[in-house]
Amino acid sequence: MTDDTLIAKLDAAAAVDTDLFDRDFLLTWDHADHTLRALVRLADLLESMARANVRTRLFDTGLGVAIFRDKSTRTRYAFRSGCSLLGLATEELDESTSQVAHGETVRETAAMIGFLTDVVGIRDDIFLGEGHRYMREVAASLDESWKAGVLRQRTGVINLQSDLDHPTQSLADLCHLVHTFGGFDALRGRRLAMTWAYSPSYGKPLSVPQGIIGLMTRFGMDVVLAHPPGYELEQEAIEPAYRFAAQSGGSFSVVESMTEAFEQADIVYPKSWAPAAVMRERTRLLRGGEASKLAGLERDALAENARHKAWECHEAMMARTREGKALYMHCLPADISGVSCEQGEVSAAVFERARLATYREAAYKPFVVAALVAAMRLPKPVDALRRLVTEGRRRVRQTLLAATVDDLIGLTATMDIRALNRLLAEGGTVSGAFLAADEASLPLLTERLKRTPAVAGIAVRESMLASFFETIAQSMTATNSVLILFACIIAFGIVYNGARISLSERGHELASLRVLGFTQREIAVILLGEHALLTLAAVPLGFGVGAGSAWLLVTSLASDLYRLPLVFSRQTFAFAFLVTLAAALFSGIMVAGRIRKLDLVAVLKTRE
Repeated sequence: MTDDTLIAKLDAAAAVDTDLFDRDFLLTWDHADHTLRALVRLADLLESMARANVRTRLFDTGLGVAIFRDKSTRTRYAFRSGCSLLGLATEELDESTSQVAHGETVRETAAMIGFLTDVVGIRDDIFLGEGHRYMREVAASLDESWKAGVLRQRTGVINLQSDLDHPTQSLADLCHLVHTFGGFDALRGRRLAMTWAYSPSYGKPLSVPQGIIGLMTRFGMDVVLAHPPGYELEQEAIEPAYRFAAQSGGSFSVVESMTEAFEQADIVYPKSWAPAAVMRERTRLLRGGEASKLAGLERDALAENARHKAWECHEAMMARTREGKALYMHCLPADISGVSCEQGEVSAAVFERARLATYREAAYKPFVVAALVAAMRLPKPVDALRRLVTEGRRRVRQTLLAATVDDLIGLTATMDIRALNRLLAEGGTVSGAFLAADEASLPLLTERLKRTPAVAGIAVRESMLASFFETIAQSMTATNSVLILFACIIAFGIVYNGARISLSERGHELASLRVLGFTQREIAVILLGEHALLTLAAVPLGFGVGAGSAWLLVTSLASDLYRLPLVFSRQTFAFAFLVTLAAALFSGIMVAGRIRKLDLVAVLKTRE
């Protein structure tokens, strides 16, 4: 993903304000439509930045505290990863090991965990009528402490699932629908079947179906709620669904048939939940100290569930949807028939076909949490993210080095493109391509590529190499010519100077030999032959000294940007030998001329 794409998403996200700064997020139906749309766009922006490997750390310090009063996998780690994405550390309050076990009040606990804390996420969905009340009490205490100056900031509260709503789940589901169908407008008129489904357990919360009908009806969808008699949802969630459907131009209806709900549905969401009456009775028994009666309540509830085993999402049921290809959704974990239970909410075949899609659905939740935190803690979260994009601060990824490549110019690395795309989470992204083309068709191919808008530029390997070698040849020819000229002069000077010194030092001996009858040629052979032997003996040593000097030179010039290869060939040594030989011969000719002009009388009269 390019920075231009990110900038476009930034502009789209900045167009709508979330209106969540210094506020809490407990129920989706308490917030305006534009807030929900802005949150989805913000979550999409954060996901795009993460995929583009752009840092999203909006906080240098800070803490996100989680309180889970019920079991959780997806939401627990979505909260942690969402906070981490923004730079917040996370901590989970275990009430059994805190002073809550000794009677500490909710107001006091909230104030104590609020110190230097940016956000508190709470899951409390077990007791109907209790979870949402607890979250509001925590939020009120944090607000009171902040206004009194006890806390330096207004710590926000996020509902991670209550007895009424599961906003992080329903917003993640909305993100999934927006991406699947191509935008908010594409959801208008889509039929969504939120249906009860059989489960061999009885105490599942009502908050997921209540959250779905309260959110999806706001975007012009035709939402159908289906459940057997006696499994009604809370009226507090039903009333907003009717109101939102009327406002958005969609519809909301309640039926008592799973088959009817699936007819021509675009999306199906088969999910078990307990009857509201059972959940209220369970709360009364537990709060009233009558836990011994829970076994009877559970037995009756399971027996009632067993009367509706036909409420299962199987192949025949899916065939009733629009073209038999409805999008299957679930908050997970699903009760899968023959896999996680003998009989459950969905058949193994249907779930396996949709399994990875449900994982993608769940994958939006960390970004929803991050979007909520950013919107609640920053007055202009999109502007803060824009700075991170424009500054180009990339996230750092680590991978294993498989091997090294002898690369002389530039800092390059080679990696399998599929592995690279997975590492950067970019999908099938390429920035260039190497083509093998017939030479005869190369002009036509080049011309067509130049007219292709998506192609920024083209380069022909042969042309690039020819241009490179031509440039190098011109540069090296001038440089080498100067170096060779100096080398010849130095070689000649050394050999000639040695011969002249030898002639001067041994002139008396050579003159004596001439007097004794040696010819000029014989004298020249004696003197020059000695120097020829010395020259030949010095050549191998010169080869070694020259190679060592070349190695020191290229080693000292090596850097991270480029390295000069050290290459020797027979021609290199042959050329050096011939230059030395030519210098020696030329010097010998000149010295031989001086031998011929040697004045024997003057030399013999010279005292040593």
